[in-house]
Amino acid sequence: MSSGDFWYQVAQERGEKILQLMEELAAILKSVESQNSLKNEPQVFPIVNLNGTSVESLISQTYDAHEKTDAAIAALLNMSPHGRDYQISPPGSWEAAREQHMKRIDSLVHVKKDLDALLQNLYDQER
Repeated sequence: MSSGDFWYQVAQERGEKILQLMEELAAILKSVESQNSLKNEPQVFPIVNLNGTSVESLISQTYDAHEKTDAAIAALLNMSPHGRDYQISPPGSWEAAREQHMKRIDSLVHVKKDLDALLQNLYDQER
């Protein structure tokens, strides 16, 4: 295999992996929108006051959690179950593993959305 062929193959495989990850993320976001058990519950926000934690600290802590949630989602997307890892498992194992994996990601996407709303509320209170 020539060097050009090798790099073409690498680019093609990475492109396919990126497309697969994007499709999985789209499915996750759709699933979260339709299955979110807390979706209809109003989120409770802190009210910034002189006796409580400063708005700057609340924003900093929430932003830190938000960034780490993004990193965790990215890490989970990077480790998606692959069928070849379940080829000698009982039938349906790969599908079950994918479903469990999607639920993990769903949970983190929900947390991220909650943190987004919390950050927005805190920024609004900061003004």
